[in-house]
Amino acid sequence: MFSYIHAILNSENPKYIVLQLLFIMAIIYLVIKWYQTLVKPFITQEGFHQNEAYIIKRNQDIYDDFYTEVYDELHDTEQRCQKELIQIIKTTEPSTQNSVFLDVGSGTGYTVSQLREAGYRAYGIDKSNAMVEHSEKKYPEAEFKCGDVAEPMNFESATFTHVLCSHFTIYHIEDKKTFFQNCYHWMKPNGYLILHLADRAEFDATMPIDEKANAWKPLQRLYGIRTTETNVEFADYTYKATYKFPSSNSAAAASAAAASATAATATAAYVVLTETFTDKQTQHIRQNEYTMSMESIDTILECAKKNGFLIHAKYESTKYGGKDKHQYMYILERPL
Repeated sequence: MFSYIHAILNSENPKYIVLQLLFIMAIIYLVIKWYQTLVKPFITQEGFHQNEAYIIKRNQDIYDDFYTEVYDELHDTEQRCQKELIQIIKTTEPSTQNSVFLDVGSGTGYTVSQLREAGYRAYGIDKSNAMVEHSEKKYPEAEFKCGDVAEPMNFESATFTHVLCSHFTIYHIEDKKTFFQNCYHWMKPNGYLILHLADRAEFDATMPIDEKANAWKPLQRLYGIRTTETNVEFADYTYKATYKFPSSNSAAAASAAAASATAATATAAYVVLTETFTDKQTQHIRQNEYTMSMESIDTILECAKKNGFLIHAKYESTKYGGKDKHQYMYILERPL
């Protein structure tokens, strides 16, 4: 049998090409299945149980006690933040004596805690009360504020040398003009505003956990296959996340624009992220739906420039440990 397979694989006869390809694909499939047996034991997050058969939460309502518990694993918070902070510190050269950081959309508080451990003064702000309470319990020595960055009175003028807006946070902010104006007001001269931006048409539209859970990921990236869906098996529930990119004149975009309180967002390029948690035992479903204002990189940078910022540096995420060449770190500077 082995000699027969060997003969087929080494044959130059055109009629064996299909068999050769099928054999190679079978080998790849077996390798992937073996890899999955190694990876899946690490996906052990538990905690999804609800009495209702179906619940849907939208936008800020997503961030409740349950989501704060699963957030870090879904978003690969620790590794992602560590890689970003190394690049930020390397580029901006902060000092523990003079530098003061603000993490916008501070989430579970990990970035703030890492900066504090490194000797810097660092603070977090997040719109979610559940996230802030979680952060305060986990890092009681750190300071977090529940608030909206659209409100200029959250901080005093010239407070921060660094403002961080990472991991798609900028796209959760509809009124970007006000955001940039407030950052300019809160920052010290020659301070740095760090933005995470992505190419809407090209970025890897899967959740960070997909790197660990999806055995096909290396091949998808190698051949430039863009997927917009993430599927993960947890201990007691399944998780699915899907990005949708409605056109500007679609019903979904029109509905989102109509719900907006500001005219500025009516022309925004909306992206809808839907997360579905299904309890394996009861089949009860929790669905999260978040609508993001994902304008082009050029549009966002132009808004920043009009409100006083200069581009200091730009890094493709692959330069600081990321895997997606269509996501970037922009370091903007507030001039004197």
